[in-house]
Amino acid sequence: MLILRETTLPLDSTDVRFLRYFLTYPLDIINDLTYSTTVKHLSSAQVRKILFGAPSLSEQQAIADFLDRETTEIDALVEKKQRLIGLLQEKRTALITHAVTKGLDPNVPMRNSGIKWLGQIPAHWETTSVRYQFTNLDHKRIPIANEDRALLEKIYPYYGASGIIDRVDSYLFDRPLVLVAEDGANLLSRSTPLAFLATGKYWVNNHAHILDPLTGDICYWVGVLQTYDYTPLISGAAQPKLTGDRLGSIRIPLPPDSEQREIAGFVDRETAKIDALISKIQEAIERLKEYRTALISAAVTGKIDVRESTVDPGSGTR
Repeated sequence: MLILRETTLPLDSTDVRFLRYFLTYPLDIINDLTYSTTVKHLSSAQVRKILFGAPSLSEQQAIADFLDRETTEIDALVEKKQRLIGLLQEKRTALITHAVTKGLDPNVPMRNSGIKWLGQIPAHWETTSVRYQFTNLDHKRIPIANEDRALLEKIYPYYGASGIIDRVDSYLFDRPLVLVAEDGANLLSRSTPLAFLATGKYWVNNHAHILDPLTGDICYWVGVLQTYDYTPLISGAAQPKLTGDRLGSIRIPLPPDSEQREIAGFVDRETAKIDALISKIQEAIERLKEYRTALISAAVTGKIDVRESTVDPGSGTR
């Protein structure tokens, strides 16, 4: 039998694990009690006013034991899938790196590029510098303040150092270009690619370098610039920055145009397979998290009898 009680229960009649699980699921209750329109605050007095269905101490302990066991299993599954995503992302990076720096023919003669980060490259490839392979269009970028963007119709992508960060009602560019992060913490963390392809009609602010290839396949060049480790070129501790001069100094491989297209096509096909698999795993993780929340809700509100329930986190049945 569930009895509505305030959360100020005597310790000898309350299992703190049960109370913790109870407070993790009713987000609408917590949101109703919090105040402030910016940072939410929940006072101890408000917590004490929360009413909840309190079964007997032995039932609370049984529910808490059940949830400890089942959520541990679910969390372990989520962690396992997250590790798998990490391995797939490493495989994706390695695939791109090998393709754009070594080519697709495992039997091709190799030579020393004379460039430390490249090492051996196919003997028929040349090398060049970013400044000789691209036109820098940084002078054409224009920042728009947050408050001004808020008033604009959301039509065209607005790019920053980490990709699309907003949408605006006009555009600066209407052709494919390579964008490279200029500043920000992502230069060091690399939580998102530092080089990316912008297509269609779009706007670019002053936090991303804009490179227009003089020749070759633009998708190949995106792969090369994603592969490069920019860490030695980054200045500034509080605000990491990659200057245009240092970006232009980077030495890069220069395969024949036809080979660039082959490499770009291969990378596109193979990374699409990996991305699809990562997406499926991410969907599975979200289902497990939703199932975890639903399981806690059902257990603490007495909708399932935990004394007889055996749960299979993978199938969502019991």
